Amino acid sequence: SKPLLESGTMGTKCNVQCVIPHKTISYGARKDPETKEAPECALHNFPHTINHCLSLARSEFVGIFDSKASEAANYLSNPNYLNDMQGKIWNPDGTEKPDAAGKAKEANEVLDGLLETLVEGKVSSMEECVVWARLRFEEYFSNKIKQLT
Repeated sequence: SKPLLESGTMGTKCNVQCVIPHKTISYGARKDPETKEAPECALHNFPHTINHCLSLARSEFVGIFDSKASEAANYLSNPNYLNDMQGKIWNPDGTEKPDAAGKAKEANEVLDGLLETLVEGKVSSMEECVVWARLRFEEYFSNKIKQLT
């Protein structure tokens, strides 16, 4: 006869339910809403349905050919790019802004993407482009699959 606070997440969605005996509906009486989205963990670690595979492919495509490419273009065209990034983390007086740790983590991911796009993944010929694509294919369709077993 104790109160219960139940919570959970699925992807970017979350839910919470407070159950107080004899005052609220029971735990089993509430039905979770149907979702058409797969959890991120299933998509990126074990995509076993066609919808998971399609969602993962779209996510990877957007990450590689849209998000990282856009950031690289922004970096190359904006001479204040790094200063702007620092401004999201630090105040002008050198103190950290609220959520500086979260912003620093985001900045690190963006900088990793810039390094990957502009240095490690930079291609200057069609032959280099084919080599890059083949290595990416091997990473996704061979190496990651072998790690599942």
